[in-house]
Amino acid sequence: MQQGQQEPTTSTTTTQSSDLFHVGAEIATLNQLQDLVGATSCGAIATFLGTTRDTFAVDGVDKQVTQLEYEAYTEMAVKQIQAIAQTTRSKWPDIVHIAVHHRIGVVPAGEASIAIAVSSPHRKAALHSVEFLIDEVKRIAPIWKKEVYSDGTSNWKQNSNAEDTMNLQTTSHSKPPIQPSEFPQLHFSYSPSDDGVDQNLLILFHGLGEHHRNIFQFFKRVNLPQTAIIAISGPSPIPAMDPIEKGSGWFPAFDFYGNNIPASSKPALEGLLETRALLIQFIQSCVLPAEGRWKQNPANVFLFGFSQGGCVALDIGLSCAREGVAVFGGVISVCGWLEEGMGVSLKDTENDLSILVVQGDQDQVCPDSEYSAKRKYLLNLMRDPNTCEVAIIAGKGHSMPGSNFDEVIKIMQFLSSRMTLRNLKLEAMSDVHEVK
Repeated sequence: MQQGQQEPTTSTTTTQSSDLFHVGAEIATLNQLQDLVGATSCGAIATFLGTTRDTFAVDGVDKQVTQLEYEAYTEMAVKQIQAIAQTTRSKWPDIVHIAVHHRIGVVPAGEASIAIAVSSPHRKAALHSVEFLIDEVKRIAPIWKKEVYSDGTSNWKQNSNAEDTMNLQTTSHSKPPIQPSEFPQLHFSYSPSDDGVDQNLLILFHGLGEHHRNIFQFFKRVNLPQTAIIAISGPSPIPAMDPIEKGSGWFPAFDFYGNNIPASSKPALEGLLETRALLIQFIQSCVLPAEGRWKQNPANVFLFGFSQGGCVALDIGLSCAREGVAVFGGVISVCGWLEEGMGVSLKDTENDLSILVVQGDQDQVCPDSEYSAKRKYLLNLMRDPNTCEVAIIAGKGHSMPGSNFDEVIKIMQFLSSRMTLRNLKLEAMSDVHEVK
């Protein structure tokens, strides 16, 4: 993976039986789509080309638009378009071929953003299915657009018609992906929830000398319901190690000659302060903006870190609660503890923070002789020490969660008791109304 690359890729093309779906920076022309869907058995080819108009209504006032900027989680968008095409075929079985291309990136006024072509033996099926396809793509597909106005202002919107707002609340729940270009100071990978409902967010911090890809893939396999994930690479390089391809840290741990730098030393503490400021800036600007396309509830955001990353997760959780940035839903640290001088106290605040620290009784990095002092130091920072739980796992060394059943259950219980899950079936019922 290259610097700042996001998973998955920003262009996806899928051919399924007689259909072709593409979401990317460039799309085919209508003539090209006609060639793709044409067949001698078809007497009709219906097409649709959506272009950027130069005027949009904003709060009842027309504003001049210079361009639209589309973003999408491309792999999920293509899968959603595939599902829409299957529904289309069930409604009009005579359809022979379907092609849907949606553009992402900058689309100036007058240029095309979406092209659709459908072929069938008779015109009615082709005409009706094209209208259905564009309506459903705009209603459901996880694609977002930013309207850029001539006065220099802009506004993010879900790719949806205004009349479909109520339907969007029950059929499309993914949030726009956080793009690496928005915060180039950090390298990270982002993935929405596999079930398309980004109700919760899990921010991941890897261990010293590791790469964020490893912890990212681990939680992709865990597949927490209704939970998007962000895995960040530590900004502190390790001498003689490529931080992009090999690994990095969160604060200095080795000098130029490879000698160990104690975590409680001045260079390490100063490095942690720099990392803290950078991560809080990232959280404020990309995760928790008062206005913007993420709008995540802090209580639905969770931090997870391993080893040195666990230390940073604890520090960020406490610092955000202390400074009034956010009180997160919970922080999990596996084999990671704060050193003397790290973290901030919540004792004179009104904020409590739920914390789980998982510690192995065979941990060679933090042996029993050091564990008690580290635990005491952390508990002394808490407003209510009862909100901090420490789980000692028999037989566990200094390692990420794996095959130990007790450890996995403890982590899952912590998350499941604090994460919120939406009842989409109930929300979709037309006779259920919110009572205020």
